[in-house]
Amino acid sequence: MPEATAVAVVGPDEPVDDRAVSRLVTGRASKHLRYASVALGGTLVLVVAMLTQLQQQLGSVVDNFTANRNVHYIAATFRTGQVATGTGALRFADVDRVAQVASDAASGATQAVGRYRIPFGLTASDGMTYFVDGLSSGGAGLLARQSLPDGVAVGGTAALSGAQLDVPVVHGEDGGMSSDRLEQVRLDIEPLAPGAPVAVFETVDPARLFVDEATFARLVAVVGDGVDWQTFRDQHDGGANPYGFEAVAAVYVHVDDLSDVDRVGRALERAGYSTSYTLRAFDDLAGSISGGRAVGLGLMAAALALCLVLTFTNLQSYLNLAHRDMGILQHIGYPAARVRRVYRIRLASVVAQATVPAAVLAVAAAIAQYSGRPWLLAVDLGLVLLLAGALFAVVSLVQVPRHVNRPVLALLKLDRQFD
Repeated sequence: MPEATAVAVVGPDEPVDDRAVSRLVTGRASKHLRYASVALGGTLVLVVAMLTQLQQQLGSVVDNFTANRNVHYIAATFRTGQVATGTGALRFADVDRVAQVASDAASGATQAVGRYRIPFGLTASDGMTYFVDGLSSGGAGLLARQSLPDGVAVGGTAALSGAQLDVPVVHGEDGGMSSDRLEQVRLDIEPLAPGAPVAVFETVDPARLFVDEATFARLVAVVGDGVDWQTFRDQHDGGANPYGFEAVAAVYVHVDDLSDVDRVGRALERAGYSTSYTLRAFDDLAGSISGGRAVGLGLMAAALALCLVLTFTNLQSYLNLAHRDMGILQHIGYPAARVRRVYRIRLASVVAQATVPAAVLAVAAAIAQYSGRPWLLAVDLGLVLLLAGALFAVVSLVQVPRHVNRPVLALLKLDRQFD
């Protein structure tokens, strides 16, 4: 009985602090503290591992879908037979119509961007022949840019300042188009950013240039021998297009809310447009995300239950075996409040030791897997501390007083065989 003897010689007025006393009262019940520490540490590590896996899956969804600007775009490329007349090619009026259909179908914000095309190449001062497309308001996002200034063309193979494009003045004829003179238009060429959303829908040729609507209107004014932009649009959409080419290549729709993309795409198809978008194959994306979250939460709840059962059982066994030591301390003059404090200190030490491996794992996972999201580390550490703190609060504030507050003689008579 070395532990009991050690406690007996330490009086309440001796200069021994409660932390030192807490190390003397463990006795043979220490095995239950070890079991409890291992159970708690292992369960917290399991919780962190599952939480890390869940965060990794959700992070993959965010990177590949939610935060991926490319999957927020839908392309309407031509009108189907339900609404088309003639060739089924898009008209300028379809830009506004697509915008209205998308706005009506989405719960969040949408933006329609028209893409206009001159069907023949324009020779530049660098000797290259470029094909120029115009983008209406909002087109900068398709090029992964913040803005698309007037006079700037995006594309090509290298930056070129002050490129002069030879633009033909075109006359429509029965046999097609003809030109009898050229005019020069100055453009500053800037490279297209890698991974631009427009490249999702087609392989962008280096000879393709993208300009804003104002710049495209200036090119059209040359091609149409002085025609203004509105007149060109009206004549293009009229029954007899005098220019001999279809100028509207596509209408892109940017959908802010990822969950609206498929809904908008289907609405456009019902409205008579052929569509293309990345999320077409992911109709059940929202359901999959919700299901993954539910499974993750269920596993975390199971881990929490395991933590409470295994750890609480072993700590309860430890307190049952500590009755005689509790009685001895009170018999030699320790107040019940101080005895409770002694055992709380001992329990706090066990819980703190069990928390360290889980905290280390959380830090390692944060560095290795999601260093770009430091707030996830705070979430993981917060959950670990919350679980450990909840268990400590239940045992130290409820169970310890229930044992210590028993009569001294009852404590001394209980479980004497263990000490």
